[in-house]
Amino acid sequence: MCCPVWQIKTQQNFEILFCHLTIS
Repeated sequence: MCCPVWQIKTQQNFEILFCHLTIS
């Protein structure tokens, strides 16, 4: 996992979401 799920609570939630979509 390139991005921790807990970081979704941050303002970078979009980047993290995109990251999860990429690794999926």
